[in-house]
Amino acid sequence: MHLMFIYTGLTGVAMLIAGCFINYRIGRRRFNRRAVTGIEIFRSYGHKWSTRLFERIGRLIAFLLIVFGLMIALGSLMAPHFYK
Repeated sequence: MHLMFIYTGLTGVAMLIAGCFINYRIGRRRFNRRAVTGIEIFRSYGHKWSTRLFERIGRLIAFLLIVFGLMIALGSLMAPHFYK
């Protein structure tokens, strides 16, 4: 039973790390697209539209991974206290 809590906690931490990594990569790409003046440079309107769409979806997935990863990791830490 305790081994299950350990694996569940590791899964939660992995989800948390994956969410933070996705968020970092999207932020880094946005930073690298900026010119000296601070505006983002795109090849075309379609490229801007699709890039922004995928970044919004990616940030939503990253946010959900972070939230659920925290919930699972904290839940696996507290669960042994309830299942003695």
